Amino acid sequence: MTAKNSPGGSSPASRSASCKPGWIELVDLGNGEIFGRRIPLRDLDKLRQTYPKVYRLLVWEFDDGVTPPGAIAVQHPASGERVWLVDEEVREWPGELERALKKAK
Repeated sequence: MTAKNSPGGSSPASRSASCKPGWIELVDLGNGEIFGRRIPLRDLDKLRQTYPKVYRLLVWEFDDGVTPPGAIAVQHPASGERVWLVDEEVREWPGELERALKKAK
């Protein structure tokens, strides 16, 4: 599911501290079982100051190429309720950002 005017799977999706929140589509990295996306980051120090924590919304989608794609209800890991999306903190963010800052120096 791709929101209008958002970076799709083949579009660049770089992020900086001045970027507004937006939908970034992940691409299939392994036969429909693994999805991911490299997102180039700009102005790392300002990113760290502006966003010490970041969060993501995960939506699972069913698309068999025959019926229209649609979101799949899943069990939320914290509440146990059936939901259409899962919100979670990106726990790797602080450490990976620090690693990138050290590498850039």
